[in-house]
Amino acid sequence: MQKLFELDPWYLRSQNVTPAQTAVLDRALAQDNGVIQIKNGVTAAFGGKVLPGKYLQAFLPNEAQPQEILEPLPEFGNFQIYFADQMITPTAANAQDYQIDLNLKNGVMTQSFLWVKADLKLEITLNQFLSQVDLSAVQYQLAIKMISGTGTLTVTTGLNAAGTETVQSDDVSTAMEDGVFALSRPLQVSEKTVEMHLAVAATTAIKAGQAQIQTDIGEQSIQQKLTAQLLPGETLTLEQFVVVRLVEAPVTSVAAFSHRLQQLKTLGFNKVLQHWQPAWDTFWQTSDVVIEGNTTAQQAMRYTLYQVFQHRPHTARETQVVGMQQGRFLPQVNWEMLPHTLEVFQEVLGSINAKAIMQRLFDHLPIARAHAGALGLQGAFFPTRTRVGKLVKQDTLRDEESIYVGALLVLAIKSYVDVTNDRSYLSHHGAEIAIEVARFYMQRITYLPENKRYSFLAVTAPNQFEINENHNWLTNTLAKCTFDFVLKILPHVDQALLVALQFTQDEAAQLKYIAQNMYLLSANQQQVLPQSQSYVDKIGLPVLNQLAPGAAQNADQLRRSSFVSFPEVLLGLLYFEDNYDREVKVANFNYYQPLIKSNRLVVNNLLGTLAAHLQLKSEATERTLAALDMNALFANLESSPTFEELMTNWTLLVHGLANLQHANGQLSLRPFCPRDWQRYTFHLRFQERLLQITVSSDVTEVQLLTGYPLTIQLDGHAVILE
Repeated sequence: MQKLFELDPWYLRSQNVTPAQTAVLDRALAQDNGVIQIKNGVTAAFGGKVLPGKYLQAFLPNEAQPQEILEPLPEFGNFQIYFADQMITPTAANAQDYQIDLNLKNGVMTQSFLWVKADLKLEITLNQFLSQVDLSAVQYQLAIKMISGTGTLTVTTGLNAAGTETVQSDDVSTAMEDGVFALSRPLQVSEKTVEMHLAVAATTAIKAGQAQIQTDIGEQSIQQKLTAQLLPGETLTLEQFVVVRLVEAPVTSVAAFSHRLQQLKTLGFNKVLQHWQPAWDTFWQTSDVVIEGNTTAQQAMRYTLYQVFQHRPHTARETQVVGMQQGRFLPQVNWEMLPHTLEVFQEVLGSINAKAIMQRLFDHLPIARAHAGALGLQGAFFPTRTRVGKLVKQDTLRDEESIYVGALLVLAIKSYVDVTNDRSYLSHHGAEIAIEVARFYMQRITYLPENKRYSFLAVTAPNQFEINENHNWLTNTLAKCTFDFVLKILPHVDQALLVALQFTQDEAAQLKYIAQNMYLLSANQQQVLPQSQSYVDKIGLPVLNQLAPGAAQNADQLRRSSFVSFPEVLLGLLYFEDNYDREVKVANFNYYQPLIKSNRLVVNNLLGTLAAHLQLKSEATERTLAALDMNALFANLESSPTFEELMTNWTLLVHGLANLQHANGQLSLRPFCPRDWQRYTFHLRFQERLLQITVSSDVTEVQLLTGYPLTIQLDGHAVILE
């Protein structure tokens, strides 16, 4: 199969895309800016009815506890082109030189092709740009050039509410004046109509060529038809500007939109892009990763950072959207991946963006409390996933037994405070989350009289080949870490919060007693840590007696084997590596690594990061080269990464190869440079400072670009940065 992307350090470029590649290409090129999301760039660009590919994700305003919503948007920017009543689409029969580019420097996506039929040849180019500054704005530019032939060309565009969801025609309001047209409809939240309306307004400008415009206003659409007579060498250029807003009443006048859209229309696509380019420039100047000696890795790393900038939260009340989730492009938050995504946001973008994520975590505390209450327990039970503020149902066992997620979020809080030094969050919101997670664990845990220890029964951890387990090593270890963390921060927690939570000295004493008497499975004679009690008997099973890797498989066979879908023990050793010597970590790496039956990017990058820490440089390098390859990442739809998984590319490079660690407010590095790379350079934000770190095979340079002096540990030696 041909490669999806050409090799370029600043572009994703695909040519002659096959039908089999369009779905995975749509996922790779999905765009969003924290409020608006767009996909189906390939299939919807030049006409044809498609599934809704545009969504608004936001919070309803004027609410004490803002209601998170996800709403399909009316169709816009879908230009339909006709010549002699025949729709022009990029099909294999009549399209040549089809190409789609994503410019990572500014987020502009360009699609172009030649349409040839008999003596007629047209060159068609569509540019689209989703603003990262004016979050409600989207821009399109369509250019149609007549290469040879002559005739009448018709282009239709506009707004269409039909197809996005089942709406009554009476619900849709339309308006048009002074070249601006708009649609609006009431919002439905939890089967209840709220007093807010979703409004989309647009204006179309002819920037080159001559055309007649006819406007038709229907019950659920406003359509503009542009007709032009083109001669060889002539170009018709159309630009459409769109804004999306929540309004308090149906749109009967475009006055609320007109000024902004007329500004955009006057400036035009290119000048608007120039106006917003500085935001991208600043990001790349302060966040770029430069890999010298491997263009493949460079392209993939810049694509990772491009997604970081696109998905960044802009304020504490805006959501982190997920543009690459499977299914119908419905964004969801994968809370078990928060330690990885938070790590990237706080180290690449800084404390303001990280704080927005932590605020959102706190906003989900009521959901976690309700989840615990549904089981008859107190405290907070964070689900693995939520979508638009609601629990994503999977299956009963996974929903009720995956209790490890809360402890991962406590680790994220600890990391956030280390990197940002935000003590106020720790003493208030962070402490409340940690205490409520610990409370849930105290209620959920079981006392074992035979060995006078505490453990969890009937739990499910990340390895989905083991369900309904007892004494899961990772779950117990994470819970103990949560207990210890709460005990450590208690003296610094706001006393008013403890009173409000009714957290007493007796409860603290009980928490301490449980923490000191947690039951943790011990390593066997080969130093292997069993992931659970049921896994003990599986260690050492001859592989020949099990399902061979790559063979046909079913769930029953996998559960009876020693194979794992996720190496949760290795994840725990990475989180708590200071508690174990290298011999134990290497023994577990060597045992579990061959038994992993998963091609997920997050698994590859976990293994690569741990291999780097263990100085297994060849293994770490191979894992890095596999991760930083766009054509390998998007070889097919099933294995293409979600946004959260993609963020672990940063973990692999910075916390793996560079072995960057932070604990108790201290920063340390012990880096190495992969073979065949000349050097790599990355930027890092740490406690309101900006550092630039360059690693080669023989030297590491660390520069303090902004902020107060800082002492770090480099290869075990103290270095003062000024």
